Amino acid sequence: MSTRERESLAHTPRLRPGGFVDHLPTAEARACFAAWRAARRGAELPELHAFAPHRLPRGMVPWLLLQRLRADGEIVYGLAGEEVTRWFGATPKGRPVLDHVDAAERAPRLALVRRAMRSGLPVWFAGRLLFENRDHVAVGRLCLPAVDAGERVLLLIYFVLGKRPGPDLRVIGQPAFDADEAVWCRPEELA
Repeated sequence: MSTRERESLAHTPRLRPGGFVDHLPTAEARACFAAWRAARRGAELPELHAFAPHRLPRGMVPWLLLQRLRADGEIVYGLAGEEVTRWFGATPKGRPVLDHVDAAERAPRLALVRRAMRSGLPVWFAGRLLFENRDHVAVGRLCLPAVDAGERVLLLIYFVLGKRPGPDLRVIGQPAFDADEAVWCRPEELA
């Protein structure tokens, strides 16, 4: 693990007033979190199949992206929904997570993914994606840690904030992301 990743993991995000759910901007995001929380058994991470995709709001499947922690420590993409696959231009399954992003952007994002997987706490963060023939589009991401076949996974669900891009658009620019703006679920909110 790089020095930058260790520093990012050690960083404690600013606490924001209100609960985690209060920071989720859409009814669909709140419903996804509720389905994940209902699938938990005590303090253990839920099994992926206990809540996804069948307990998520209708229409969310195209916006799902699974990330897996391999035994060698590499985080790779798993299954991706139709919209996410369209953004990549092909299925990203098996590729290292964020391998298309420059190292300065990749390190804090991977640190966030590792922290969510290790802590078992959901996180919400927003940023922007540059689509063909459009300005940057605001996109939020809800990250829900789970277990699948004994492996730790992170189900990342995209939420386009505002007007959704057309069906034939692809992401062409680097994602904008600020780790300090991530909102973490607190353990006491999971009871």
